[in-house]
Formats: sequence, C-alpha cells, structure tokens
Amino acid sequence: MKLEIEERDMRSDIMSEEEIERADMYVDYFRSAWTDKENRGLFDKWEKIDMYWEGDANLPEDDEDPASNTNIINANIEGQAALTIEKDLSVIADPVEPSDAPFCELLK
Repeated sequence: MKLEIEERDMRSDIMSEEEIERADMYVDYFRSAWTDKENRGLFDKWEKIDMYWEGDANLPEDDEDPASNTNIINANIEGQAALTIEKDLSVIADPVEPSDAPFCELLK
C-alpha cells in the first residue's frame, strides 16, 4: 500500500489527476485481459502452436514414442499455396519507405 502511495506521488509530479486515473484504467484493462487469457489457457495453446510451426523435435516421452518433429503448419500452408499456383512464382514487393526501394528491386 505504501508503495502505491509513493508511486502515485511520483506520477503526480508529471501527470494530472485525470491522466493518472486514465493510466490506472489502462493498467487495469491490461491486467484483466492478461488474467483472462491465462485463465483460458491461451498462453499454453500459443506456445504449442509456436512449437508446431517451428518444427522442433519432440523428445520421446516413453520407449514407444517416435519423438516426431513433423512440421504440420508449414507443410499445409505450402501445399495450399502450391495448389493455387499453376505457373512460376512471381513476387511483387512495394516499398514502404524510400530506403526500401533498392531492396524491392533486388527481390523481384
């Protein structure tokens, strides 16, 4: 409690009361969103999706486990892309900033 009071005093040196309340509201939103994602188990699911996408080798859990490292995500995406393309692949790259233009020409 004392830390929160000291922190609020430090913020009041550079922020108005309205800005402090708005910042606290955003922090509360962030914390509740984080907690909700954690309660739903999304972080574990996202970690598992990343593992599948990266194609990391899985260590065998027992003697009969094949320890597969099949990358199912990239194969599906590449297969779907191959089905839609009948000719040679051509790449179009538009520069976002002027400094990107030389690299776009190199890419083509």
